[in-house]
Amino acid sequence: MSRIRIDGWLVCLAATLLGTAAFQLPAGAAADATTTAVLTQASKAHQALKAFSCSLSLRSQEGERSQSVSLAFAFRKPDQAKLSVVDSGHTVFRGVSSGKEVLVYSVEDKKYLIRGIAKGGRGATAVASASQSVVLKMYLHPEAIVQMLKAPASNAHFTGTASVDGGTVDLVSTIIDSTPRETVTGSFGFSHSDHLLRSLAIMITANVHGVNRQARIDEVIHNLSTAPHLASRDFAVSAPAGASEFTEADARQPSMHDPRIQPGATPFPIDATDVSGKRVTLSQYHGKVLLIDFWATWCGPCVAEIPNVLAVYQKYHKQGLEVIGFSQDQDRGALSSFVLQRGIPWRMVFCGGPGEGKVPQTYGIQAIPVMVLIGRDGKVAAVDMRGPALEQAVQEALARP
Repeated sequence: MSRIRIDGWLVCLAATLLGTAAFQLPAGAAADATTTAVLTQASKAHQALKAFSCSLSLRSQEGERSQSVSLAFAFRKPDQAKLSVVDSGHTVFRGVSSGKEVLVYSVEDKKYLIRGIAKGGRGATAVASASQSVVLKMYLHPEAIVQMLKAPASNAHFTGTASVDGGTVDLVSTIIDSTPRETVTGSFGFSHSDHLLRSLAIMITANVHGVNRQARIDEVIHNLSTAPHLASRDFAVSAPAGASEFTEADARQPSMHDPRIQPGATPFPIDATDVSGKRVTLSQYHGKVLLIDFWATWCGPCVAEIPNVLAVYQKYHKQGLEVIGFSQDQDRGALSSFVLQRGIPWRMVFCGGPGEGKVPQTYGIQAIPVMVLIGRDGKVAAVDMRGPALEQAVQEALARP
């Protein structure tokens, strides 16, 4: 499946961008009166939306390198959505949520997947996640705006006005994450007229071996309609003509791992450090069902499975499912960007390249993707699950003591 990849050094955001869209902001001063007024109006405006349609441009840049895609998105409460992604003039992805089913379709590969949505599920969120747009996810989950208001956790502040796509926006900026070597700031543009989010600029600065590196992600909403003419037929889910169903075999490369990692076996010990600097061990997940995903952003089958893992995680996390990703990326920035844009909520360990890292070497990982599911009893429950097989394995593992 096509995706936006920002090459270069971006900071690790897995610890600060969790869940569907909620920004976990560091401690800071309470918002001033102007900021509070702007965000309060924005929150009310977004909460009141029953439907909307728009186009959106998404551009990433580091130095002279840049990449852009355009999106078309429509939404109707409670859970109907449709999306198309255009890259270099070609439609590369389509997604639809009828409220009961979700369709994801890789146009380039002519492969599709249709899944049922559990009661209370978030099909629209799954579709929006494929767009890699933070703005769209904030439209679907305006609680993210409320989070920016919370004091003392909020450091959001009004920085003035600007012109965006022919209209005036009120700019609210915040430090999303800050460490001695890395800083991530966001500037949100809310329309001065209807108070809806129209733009987002994320600026990333990192000092790597004494060299300052900068990158930027810009999203701008165009042609926004808050009263579009939408009917249920606009969100109908059906197999695309001339396409074939995405299968487990499509998602899998030849998986090579230590043959001792089999159902019923005791998994090898894990002692690693995640991207937020916290220690990762298996003992931390005692009594939980743990999915270990050896993957990378450059691995096509790995990326194709991410929406499936996200859906399973969102459905079963409250029942005891946890996920840890062991990234085989050589470029830490590529991993950071991917985690940000896809809204990946689980812990991530950066391993430094194919075959690198203590844990992949311990598990004998020679090719990816490889998934290992560990049950509540601490034993391996399943290995190399893909597609519907992943959810089935998780269900079975959760049902066992």
